[in-house]
Amino acid sequence: MPLTDTEKHSIEYHLGFVQDQQVLVMSGNLTWHQVISMLRANIDRTTEDKVYRVREALCECQKVQDQLKKVRERFGVKRVGDTELDNREAIELLENEYTRWTDKLADMYGGLKNAYSLEHQRLTGAPGVVESY
Repeated sequence: MPLTDTEKHSIEYHLGFVQDQQVLVMSGNLTWHQVISMLRANIDRTTEDKVYRVREALCECQKVQDQLKKVRERFGVKRVGDTELDNREAIELLENEYTRWTDKLADMYGGLKNAYSLEHQRLTGAPGVVESY
């Protein structure tokens, strides 16, 4: 079964692309950014035998985001009975796991995460491209 529109959108989301992609004006014509165009073309060429790996990565990305939300609910709680909680370590481990799975997703499509993504810049500490609009 081919990737659904929701799954295609999720790939773009987890790789840090904006929800409603901006267009460029080139020679008076509107055009999509080249990177998103290439990503979408690669996504559309995903063959049936590779879909399961993409779905696995998407599932893991979503699981990690859900787990991060659960950790957030424990903010301020340092101890439960005899168990000491380290929420900072849990967040760091989960963010590292999210980075690992989004890296895998980017590798599957032979590209990079969005260089403009503030989220991926924060997670990896890598400098991104910063422009104003």
